[in-house]
Amino acid sequence: MYLFPQFFANKPVEELLGEGIKAEEINEHKIGRVMDKIWRYSLDKLWINISLKVVKKYQINTKYSHLDSSSISVEGEYKLEEGGKGSIEITHGYSRDRRPDLKQFMIDLMVSSDGDVPLLMRIGSGNESDKTIFGELIEKCQSNLNWLDNLCSR
Repeated sequence: MYLFPQFFANKPVEELLGEGIKAEEINEHKIGRVMDKIWRYSLDKLWINISLKVVKKYQINTKYSHLDSSSISVEGEYKLEEGGKGSIEITHGYSRDRRPDLKQFMIDLMVSSDGDVPLLMRIGSGNESDKTIFGELIEKCQSNLNWLDNLCSR
């Protein structure tokens, strides 16, 4: 995270993030505070709110969509904090990378068939099964889109 200022040094920061923002202001401390705020607010809620605004603004057709998951393998010790409400478990699971020696977590992503706009993103525990979680994710996404349809038809 300490390299963020260097990364943004040659980018149009004001166009991307707003007038008056400088590359050196995007540092590890600022990023850390923003990540803490996002965690408290809920990454799921933030993602859904942004997705729904994009769908509404650009009139994205959401009749059909694609849902898939990916496992991300990691090394090291990852202990679940005591009382870690909302935390995921980084653990051994079915490894699509054929690396059963590594722990992993899952990323679920649903995109629209109209422009591949991300509609739902979720991080899950490493031993989750698509079969058990996909039904819930489809229902969650559909209820959010129904809410948007009702809002827009008023």
